[in-house]
Amino acid sequence: MKLAPRTQAQNPVMLLVYISAILTTGLWLASLFGLKDASSGFTLAIAIILWFTVLFANFAEAIAEGRGKAQADALRASKRDVDVYKIPSIGQKEEVTVISSAALKKDDLVIVRANEQIPADGEVVEGAASVDESAIIGESAPVIRESGGGRSAVTGGTTVLSDWIVVEVTSEAGVDDFLAEATPEGKLKMIRDFQAKGHLVAMTGDGTNDAPALAQADVAVAMNSGTQAAKEAGNMVDLDSSPTKLIEIVRIGKQLLMTRGSLTTFSIANDVEKYFAIIPALFMGLYPGLSTLNIMNLHSPQSAVLSAIIYNAALIPLALKGVKYREVSAGKLLNRDILFYQVQQEAKKLIFL
Repeated sequence: MKLAPRTQAQNPVMLLVYISAILTTGLWLASLFGLKDASSGFTLAIAIILWFTVLFANFAEAIAEGRGKAQADALRASKRDVDVYKIPSIGQKEEVTVISSAALKKDDLVIVRANEQIPADGEVVEGAASVDESAIIGESAPVIRESGGGRSAVTGGTTVLSDWIVVEVTSEAGVDDFLAEATPEGKLKMIRDFQAKGHLVAMTGDGTNDAPALAQADVAVAMNSGTQAAKEAGNMVDLDSSPTKLIEIVRIGKQLLMTRGSLTTFSIANDVEKYFAIIPALFMGLYPGLSTLNIMNLHSPQSAVLSAIIYNAALIPLALKGVKYREVSAGKLLNRDILFYQVQQEAKKLIFL
């Protein structure tokens, strides 16, 4: 039950809103019997908005959980064994050998045409195509994948919608170094060494001897076919037992971080606007000079508080929709969010007040 107090306690922010909604409802009931210092209508409006926020915040969380499970199921279903068109080299695209995707090896070249599925994770080495990645990022709009630059990575299970591309299979995401005959202590030491240098370390494992290193890693994915010790030490369990899932985990994780960053940026901009709305209206009686800051012409503290709470409702569609994954730096995303949400706040002032 999402509204159970124990569930709400897992999120301190929503717990505070939850308690405030209960207390405000109690104040409204008390106001019906004459115990009040504000109008019953004002108290009821605040209570309704707080309950609205609580209900839709939990609704958004439930949708996000369901969407994540649906993406995982769709991706798992899409990665089936298909026929692929292997070529000897980029200059020999007409000399095609049809093989099973299960027989592909690292550095193999395959040509993928319109309406065909990309058989494995890889890099586009020639051509450009529109690719449907909705099973991964949740966006129905196709993306362009082309050779060179930062848009060359493709993921197995996605579908080419138009044109063609030549893909070099990189299912193992490239190997720069390895630790031969690694012991549990050796794996643990290597992870700690990388972390000491400031790196975030991800690891996959399936054996009992992997458990200490999995527990130490920042992101630990245990194989479903592995031992119970490995599953308990990992952050998550890959039902398909595919080590290449780390690539997809990183991409989905970036999308979640972008959504969280956008929500945080909006909240900060929203809070700044609320202070400019509430403070002048609250203290104009004591300090008449603050009336120059009352640019929304709010006539009372009650109207200021009510308008500030209504602004929070804009968080709900943003949380429900999420933010599309973009291959740009965090700085550019922050600048975009600041500009977008600040302009949005100013527009709301002009339209609604």
